[in-house]
Amino acid sequence: MQSAAGTQTQQVFEHASEALQRGDYSAAESGFRKVLQSEPGNLQRPLGNLGVLYSRTNRDAHAIDVYQQALHAAPQDGGILLNLGRVYLKQDDYARALPYFRRLHARDPGNLQATNRLATCLVYGGQPAAALHLLKPLADKKPDPATLYLLGVAYSRTG
Repeated sequence: MQSAAGTQTQQVFEHASEALQRGDYSAAESGFRKVLQSEPGNLQRPLGNLGVLYSRTNRDAHAIDVYQQALHAAPQDGGILLNLGRVYLKQDDYARALPYFRRLHARDPGNLQATNRLATCLVYGGQPAAALHLLKPLADKKPDPATLYLLGVAYSRTG
């Protein structure tokens, strides 16, 4: 049975999540910070959501910091891995994004989003032949436009 304080914290978290969805970033940030203060052992969800908030508001350094903290609390969380890699990708820092997308792809090679993000890092990070290795099997299926674009860039960069 959840305590009254736990129920209240859950409500604060839910309100903060709703605020994040509707773009009320100030209310969302305040709510997630309250959750962190009231439950310092429960880091994964509020930190992950703060990372999303910071990324959406172009505070990438803050996003990276809270995603790193969240990843420390939950090293296998695919959403945190994906979002942390995305922040680095947004900064064109392919070398830093690469390990997060590699981990995601290794866990789920069929995940198109992880595969395309990994291929993006490889293509633009100077390893287009490795990207081709990932993308060619996808081209044999019904590829999406992003995959086709990356495939074209990878072919172009490999000569």
